[in-house]
Amino acid sequence: MRYISKKLMRWYRRALKLYPSTYRETYAEEMQTVFEMRLAEFSSATAWNLLKFSLRELRDLPIGVAAAYLHERNRLKMKSNMERWFVHEPGSIREGILAVLPFFLTAFVTGLLSIIPAVNNLPIRVGQIILLFLTLVQIIFGVIGLAVRLPRWSLPYAGVLVSMAPLSILAILYHQGIFRLPQTNIMFFSTILFYAAYLVVLFLLVSFIVWAAGKIRFIQSFAERVKNDKTLLSFMMYGGTLSFLATNYEDTIGAGLYLMVSALAMMLGAWFYLRQKSIRGKMTALSLGNSAAILTALLTTTKLLNYYPSTVFSLGSIEITIFDIYVLLSWLVSQAMIFGPLLLRGTFGRENPETQNAIA
Repeated sequence: MRYISKKLMRWYRRALKLYPSTYRETYAEEMQTVFEMRLAEFSSATAWNLLKFSLRELRDLPIGVAAAYLHERNRLKMKSNMERWFVHEPGSIREGILAVLPFFLTAFVTGLLSIIPAVNNLPIRVGQIILLFLTLVQIIFGVIGLAVRLPRWSLPYAGVLVSMAPLSILAILYHQGIFRLPQTNIMFFSTILFYAAYLVVLFLLVSFIVWAAGKIRFIQSFAERVKNDKTLLSFMMYGGTLSFLATNYEDTIGAGLYLMVSALAMMLGAWFYLRQKSIRGKMTALSLGNSAAILTALLTTTKLLNYYPSTVFSLGSIEITIFDIYVLLSWLVSQAMIFGPLLLRGTFGRENPETQNAIA
């Protein structure tokens, strides 16, 4: 009986070759294990029961193979449709539209809605639903970007999530008593220390993400592209600066129009980044886009919050307030997020000249 079992096992291994190759890579080992377990149940059975087991497996084989090929066909068709809609040539208009969408939804649409009187008169719950919908759209596009292996347009979506993670990590460390800011009378000292801690955690997180990407087969191509173009990480962090831009408009009534201008600056920065070939051109586009957005926020606080009494110091007739200092600090952090990845040259491996021209 043991001889027959070995023959059946050998036959089943050969039968597995009838399945599509990608299907075998995913399920063959599991199917073989299950078959061995089921075969072991009949090891002490009669020859007739073993024959019935073999005939049942032989009967189910064509159905399983047909189902596997149908599944593979549908998967390839879905993949083709996904790539047709979401994988585009570098610098193309479609790539640019997909890349600027998070800035459009987060800041431009939000700013537009805030200046419409009818929207402001809606119940708070309706506003929350609108924000939830805009966030859901971004999450969906982010998941699609992951599914098509993180093309350039999807990186700002990832940057928004990555930039929020250090805040959660620091909050957890604070509640655990591990992270504490010193009590000091020096103005802004605690804020500067917090930003420094934030950037350190962000650096470590980004380093881990790229290292992990190199180990995960599904997105190894992304890790390889990062080795050849560190500005991809800068573009990802450019999306993350949206969170700092949004905080500059928090509790600022009537700033919807200015928020739209900031969003437009960020969108233009992303658009020109995708159109540039040189590292200098790409970094200039990102830096200017973010700087113009933060400058608009600074002008907003000067114009709309000029009644705020906490003047820190004066430059001639210009009074510098606490809000102005916080805006400038957010600009410094945003620029550090954008230019920081360039300091990582060699951290994730050296550039490969053979693939330098194949960066997407």
